[in-house]
Amino acid sequence: MVMSLGVIEKIIEKIMFASRWLLAPFYFGLIISLIFLLIVFVKEIVHFTLHFNSNETELILFVLTLIVLSFAGNLLIFFIFSGYENFV
Repeated sequence: MVMSLGVIEKIIEKIMFASRWLLAPFYFGLIISLIFLLIVFVKEIVHFTLHFNSNETELILFVLTLIVLSFAGNLLIFFIFSGYENFV
């Protein structure tokens, strides 16, 4: 029995559409990474406040560290939401 091209096309479409679920673990991993990044961010703030020094070089490094962590978090959010839009 030979399948028609329409049946083969529908099977391929279903496989391609179902393959989006292969990316779900990646998105969950990115969410977990965002949680770890938040933990590091909070640890940096706690460490700086407990060991406060009026040295302006350390203050600038602290602020830059928070900015870099914030940029990394925003980048993760960007990838999570753009991937989710493609996923849905």
